[in-house]
Amino acid sequence: MLVAYNMARFRQANGMTQVALGEELGGWTKGAVSAAERSWDGTRVRKFDADEIATLASIFRVPVLALFLPPADDGKTARYAVSGDGGPVPMDEYFLYLLSDPDLDADTPAAAAYQQAVIAATAKYWKGDEPAEDLAASVAGLAAAEQVKAVLERSRANREAVLGIYPVLDALLEENAMLQEALERALRKHEEPET
Repeated sequence: MLVAYNMARFRQANGMTQVALGEELGGWTKGAVSAAERSWDGTRVRKFDADEIATLASIFRVPVLALFLPPADDGKTARYAVSGDGGPVPMDEYFLYLLSDPDLDADTPAAAAYQQAVIAATAKYWKGDEPAEDLAASVAGLAAAEQVKAVLERSRANREAVLGIYPVLDALLEENAMLQEALERALRKHEEPET
């Protein structure tokens, strides 16, 4: 329901017609866009798949998270909630969860894998002009000290492994140079006129 609400919100903010959005979505009709947008009121809920959510975020040039923001009128004209294991979760609680950092105390394998993925992606894709200290502060905020140590140890081991490759590469380059030299001599000998 939140995706449907925000689909309409950002389409209107961009000044797009339903027809234009339908074209961007790969051929949705105006009726399909309208039905999807209206589904947020709860009478006929449309379920969006991950590809559709990612496509909408790309079209509107907003983060995927933007499509899960609470309705603007929550608490004014209506109170909204999302379904949770313990019953309905009010928008204020949902929103705080949505924006929270990874749960560093979570003890599930999925939570640990998520934290590792965030750390790895941060290290891999960090392209900011900010110095490495800022990256370190960001990573430290996402992970417990043990996780940072584990990633650091793997990083050091990877560096050592790469450094260990250099002597092998040097030997291969030297062998390749000798092979090239021998082949060039053979070619010159072959091309020399017989006397």
